[in-house]
Amino acid sequence: MLQSAAAARPDGVHEPSAQSLSFEWAAAAALIMLLGGAVLLTRSPLVSGTNAVMLVTRIGEIKRVDLDDGSKVTLDGGTSVEVDIGRGHRRARLKRGRARFEVAQNADPFVVDAGRVIVITLVSVFDVENAGPQSRVRLYSGSAKVRTDDASAFELHRGEDVTASAVGVDRKQFTPGQPAWTGAMLEFDSTPLSTAVSLANGYSRNQIRLSGDIGQLRVSGAFHAGEVAGLCKALSEALGLSLGQTPSGDWVLSPKPVRGRPEAIRSE
Repeated sequence: MLQSAAAARPDGVHEPSAQSLSFEWAAAAALIMLLGGAVLLTRSPLVSGTNAVMLVTRIGEIKRVDLDDGSKVTLDGGTSVEVDIGRGHRRARLKRGRARFEVAQNADPFVVDAGRVIVITLVSVFDVENAGPQSRVRLYSGSAKVRTDDASAFELHRGEDVTASAVGVDRKQFTPGQPAWTGAMLEFDSTPLSTAVSLANGYSRNQIRLSGDIGQLRVSGAFHAGEVAGLCKALSEALGLSLGQTPSGDWVLSPKPVRGRPEAIRSE
């Protein structure tokens, strides 16, 4: 439900004319930079039996990578994932962004650290997000154990979704279907505005900014990734927010000014 509060608009905004389980790396490391379709791979022979990689996508990219154990990982735009596949271990760390893991059957558990959540599974397909203040897991097939930073631990099954944030852990059911984001779509289901904006910013150099206490407003719907102007307009209309744009081209969503009280606009 919409909650609003009066706030001054950011500097230089004008109305538009027409948005943990840490692990230590093995000494031998591989680096994969996925930039503009080019792949750079370096390896060190110091430790055998290890395939440690860093996967990075730039804004607007979606990349699918085959891992040495037969698993696959798809990275959303603006995502960084460290993966370490070796003798007796399979683990990954989602540093930022969103990824889909298609975990192949193996005797060794696959462990994914995504900030506020840790996912442990033998075989499954799941999406995991790390948006800083919030982490989320959505399981499409198989099962997984989940641990959260508040010491909660539970089993996650197909069609279950869990979000961990500073206010606690929220578990709910969803109907598994063909997930949209790998087809360059953004799909939100009562998602906090701050999280929705963080995901949308992975597809555009012109970023969406939030001004005022509006980050916990909820967003639902599907949007084409990269169409930031259209998304901002839809959000402003649906949530009753003001929409502005900075001289650098970033979009700003803020509470509408209180009627009768002029809006303060300061130049940068």
